Amino acid sequence: MRWTLATALLFALALMPCLASAQQPAANESGVGLNLSGYWRARWTNLFNPSWYFEIEDEDGEKELADSDWISYFDQRMLLDTKLTVNDRIDLNLQLDILKNVLWGNNLVVKEPAVYKERDPDEEDILKDAEFGHYEIEKGNVLSQSTSYTTADGEEIPSIQVRRLFADILTPAGRLRIGRMGSRFGMGIFSNDGDGIDSDFGDTYDQIMFLTKLGPVVPGLGYARVVEGDIWNGDRDVHQYTALALYLSELTKLGAVMIYRTQYCTNAHIFIYDLWAKQKVWKITIEGEAVILQGGATMIPTKTVQEIKDNLGESVIGEGGGKVEIDAYIAALRLTFDEDKWSAWLEGGFSSPSDPNPDREFDPEAAANVAEASEILDTDPDDPSHQIEFISALLNNQAAFGTKVYTFPFDSDYDVDLLLWEEVMENHVKNGIYAKLGAKFAVTDWFVPEVWLLKSWINESGKTIEGKNASHDLGWELDLFLPITIADRFTLHIDYGYLMTGQYFDDMYDGVKDLHLLRTRFVVDF
Repeated sequence: MRWTLATALLFALALMPCLASAQQPAANESGVGLNLSGYWRARWTNLFNPSWYFEIEDEDGEKELADSDWISYFDQRMLLDTKLTVNDRIDLNLQLDILKNVLWGNNLVVKEPAVYKERDPDEEDILKDAEFGHYEIEKGNVLSQSTSYTTADGEEIPSIQVRRLFADILTPAGRLRIGRMGSRFGMGIFSNDGDGIDSDFGDTYDQIMFLTKLGPVVPGLGYARVVEGDIWNGDRDVHQYTALALYLSELTKLGAVMIYRTQYCTNAHIFIYDLWAKQKVWKITIEGEAVILQGGATMIPTKTVQEIKDNLGESVIGEGGGKVEIDAYIAALRLTFDEDKWSAWLEGGFSSPSDPNPDREFDPEAAANVAEASEILDTDPDDPSHQIEFISALLNNQAAFGTKVYTFPFDSDYDVDLLLWEEVMENHVKNGIYAKLGAKFAVTDWFVPEVWLLKSWINESGKTIEGKNASHDLGWELDLFLPITIADRFTLHIDYGYLMTGQYFDDMYDGVKDLHLLRTRFVVDF
């Protein structure tokens, strides 16, 4: 039964483009061609006074505050979109990520293996003491004559990554897209392809999507395989079913998307509703998007939960036993006034509050860590090192057994500011509110400065060490953007951000200082 919905939708997607195939004319082979687009960027980032919140891993993998009041680094990236036109109805789209955010210089990351120090002399299978490996960064030296492929978080990546690859086929019934493709809808607070010149992430799905056009209305259906657990057993597979409708006219644009996600092994049933509207009246444009997530799941597989109960007791997994209730929402609204030489806008955003009891708020990253440790243990349940890693994962990721998902983040590529949400709050608006005033001025054709003023609050602020309620005030931020077009398609961007920290940080951290960020970007777009 769990395959019925997927089979029916795939059959419908395959059938719709074929409805008019009998009348389909022969392809025009003269349309064969190649089109390249994208950008290259190099960034120099300087962050001042981060030592009160910025954590790094020590040699033992433990996190500690960075002993530095200045973080400075260069990185670069080239995002290359290649469209191969096979004929007048078929395009093959390839996106390459080249040196994605690779740090300048020789900073190779080395992972040392685990070192077994002592075993029980009577029982060789029992490990009494072990020293586990850690990451170490080789800084190079003054005689270095090579570079490496390491990002700022210490991850070593391929120099060239095939990020997306899909076929775009125009049929008499509509447009069919098949493969690995980006996803973007509305303002981008939930689905964001991350193709902007300062984006670092991007939503990508392996899916089949069919779109057609009925006058100003564009309906569509899609199926995505979000997770492939293993090819011989579909219990861990995550299926995503999408239905959408757009209304597109010159002044009015409306959109609605419903997404249903399911996974058999966790009994997951999650519904996502995404509504978007954009209306232009005179020189004023109003745009808004709201996303609701509802449903439930046993986020830790039932088999894993039962093994933990049998071997370690129910206290480890708490009262929820891995069952999670999901009820979260995010929203953004922007009002823009456009003149010939300048524009101004007012924007607000909201992410629903987390559970007042932090022990009840579920953390998907923690659940992923537990699931990974469980799968490793399954490969050899009698291996002492696997047993130790599994128990360690349980103890260090108790948020995996939270029972509620009441807050959800904006997409990490939806840029709200330079510092507060982007740096301090881990790249996204979550459990918070912001209000932003922005303006842009076309001083000349080659110089269009921009300024943002932002005020932010946290919804559920938590408790201080003394047990008091922390303040909701996150502070004020002023961001200044100075783009200078040096030559056709070559731009120098100078960005400055100043965060005047609010009372929340004084309540929750020691030695809090205001933050400054200075970033320079060299960009070639084509």
